[in-house]
Amino acid sequence: MADLGKGGNIFWATGTAGPCTGIFKPIWLEGDVLPDLGPAPKGIYNPETLWWQHEKLHRSVLKDYSRVSLYWEERDKMETFFCKKVFTSAKKDRIKITRQTFAKSRLATENWIKKVESHPAKNSLNPVFNLYWKKQNKKAGLKLI
Repeated sequence: MADLGKGGNIFWATGTAGPCTGIFKPIWLEGDVLPDLGPAPKGIYNPETLWWQHEKLHRSVLKDYSRVSLYWEERDKMETFFCKKVFTSAKKDRIKITRQTFAKSRLATENWIKKVESHPAKNSLNPVFNLYWKKQNKKAGLKLI
């Protein structure tokens, strides 16, 4: 998502494969654009990689999409806070803001994974869909609760 305004171009990205379950964070295409996102993601689960960290949350939610409601309100408040910070901060603080929002998002994602995994999936989806994701998770070495 892009905000092409008077104050400069701000790009909002999750850095993950599942924007519907992720957190949008501000990025400016200048200087050191991105903070450390961990190693580049490969086909095997690695919790040190931003993409895989969030993918664990995303795939846990896919088991029962109603569980996304366990953290949506908190996520929305976090994104609102990020927006306020972006629009009230000085231009010189942009890289710092991006790093802070990515760091806060990673911590929140860890907490949300625990929260989602502590609530058993009740609304199972199509069996073929479930089988597909079970195979994908096994191939990636990703164990979901």
